[in-house]
Amino acid sequence: MEYKVPIKGNIGTFSFLVSPEMNDSFRKSTKDDNPIHDPSLTPKPVVLGFLLESILETIAEHNKPIPDLIPAHQTVNFRDQVYVNDPLYGLMTVHNSAVEFYLEDKPFIEIPKKPKVRYSVHFLTPDQLKEQREEPQRQDLMDIILEEDIKGFCKGIGLEDAPKFPFMAGISRLSKIILQYFQENPDKKPTNKFLSYTSHEINIFKDMLNLVSGKPTYYNLFPKIGESSSHYRFDIHAINEQNKKLYEARVKLFAI
Repeated sequence: MEYKVPIKGNIGTFSFLVSPEMNDSFRKSTKDDNPIHDPSLTPKPVVLGFLLESILETIAEHNKPIPDLIPAHQTVNFRDQVYVNDPLYGLMTVHNSAVEFYLEDKPFIEIPKKPKVRYSVHFLTPDQLKEQREEPQRQDLMDIILEEDIKGFCKGIGLEDAPKFPFMAGISRLSKIILQYFQENPDKKPTNKFLSYTSHEINIFKDMLNLVSGKPTYYNLFPKIGESSSHYRFDIHAINEQNKKLYEARVKLFAI
């Protein structure tokens, strides 16, 4: 994939599609067992939301106004699902330390009010990143990202190699963690329904800069189930071995 986007003024346009091979490599690397992404279980798998988010974050990294800035705050909203091999058309706007994206299934005439996918990222310098100033958190679930997972992650988003640990390789494990939560709490999950994401909001802390493969990350989940029992919200804290917060996320999803 070509990540450098030609910009006129503060706007750039681009297009891409997610191949079945990219989607499946990303799915395996992030250990996401949601059946809507599995090509052995559905003829046309849904593209993983974190895969789309990782591609857009990578494009933002290649087009940020200042090279040393860090993607500190990210939000994404999904209006509809995206399937493998479906062409996607992107519009990107760059404003100082923020980059915003709109994705649609047809070329843009104007900025849409309700795009298929909307993603924004705000950049800070490393010195501006927050440090945790709280008491140590309780630890519910644990995960370790291996070098082979990083390689699969990079293949999934079309990168030949990652010069350093990609932030999104860690953040994209949230699907696995949420599924693990439901496996350990089967009474909380709707019967015979799949889960689909509607939005994420993620804040990066300074210790995320030190994240490396092979080290455990601990996750604290604070779930909230909606009145309809089909809508869920998870506030999630990712913590390293030293009880330092790496990032915090608010994830919203619903059962379909």
